[in-house]
This record gives sequence, structure tokens and C-alpha cells, in this order.
Amino acid sequence: RFLAALQLTVTARERAVRASNLCRDSANPDGDAERALKRTDEMLARAVESGADEAPFARRALVRARALQERAYRELRAGRKEESLRLTQSARVFAQRALRRSN
Repeated sequence: RFLAALQLTVTARERAVRASNLCRDSANPDGDAERALKRTDEMLARAVESGADEAPFARRALVRARALQERAYRELRAGRKEESLRLTQSARVFAQRALRRSN
């Protein structure tokens, strides 16, 4: 029971953080897209430093995060900033999973 409650709490927190980030990043897509991508890059770097690329599940999450982040950069270069923000947020979710699974 305790583990189930903890898992539900962690999931709820992740969703709340993601919603908050989406709201903050969507408020001004022109100025925030680059900062959002940079924050995601920093999170990906932390995931690699934590050894996320060594555990199988964490490695898969990290690969997915990197792919999403690459797409986010392509969308930004194409001028589709809102799509870029959405993709970088998704990349963060996978990076967070990789960080959690690596510890």
C-alpha cells in the first residue's frame, strides 16, 4: 500500500510540474523556447552524469528523450515554437524517468 501511494504521489507531482512548466513556457513562446530547450539539455546532461545510460530502462528513456529533443530543435529552426515547446517538455518527462530509474 505504501509503495502504491508513493507511486501515485510521485506521478501526480510529475504531472503538476509538467503542467506548470507548460503554462510558464507557453506564456511567451518566442522568448521561452530557447530557454526551455536549454533547460531540457541540462536535464539530459544530468541524466547522463547520473549513469542513466547504464541501466536498461533508464537508457531507453534517455534515448527517447534525446530523440524528442532533436525534434524540438528541428521544430524551433522551422519556426514552430509551440511544437518545439511541446516536444522539449515531452523530452523532459523521459529525462526525468531516466533520472529516476538510474538511482
